[in-house]
Amino acid sequence: MGKIYFWSLLGMALLLIFLLIVHQGVVEADRRMKVIIDRFEADYAVVELPDQSTVNMPLKLLAPGVKEGDIIEIKALSGETKSRKKKIDQLFEEVLEK
Repeated sequence: MGKIYFWSLLGMALLLIFLLIVHQGVVEADRRMKVIIDRFEADYAVVELPDQSTVNMPLKLLAPGVKEGDIIEIKALSGETKSRKKKIDQLFEEVLEK
């Protein structure tokens, strides 16, 4: 009886972990956008958004070698954002202590 209970708990724990990983993937997928490089004008690339509208994007934001017709992905990096926020909070606390 004890072994069955243990394996049931372990199975439920593994299922919960799996669901959390899948949920995180869905959340991350919602924080990204694919755009198409339509053309280049002066210091900008005209990019087509998913709704087919266009906006100007400074060339400085694009990786070297990107060309017309390329699809690029704009993605929020939540892990890096959290670590940056943590570092800023720590620096702020150090300033307050002085």
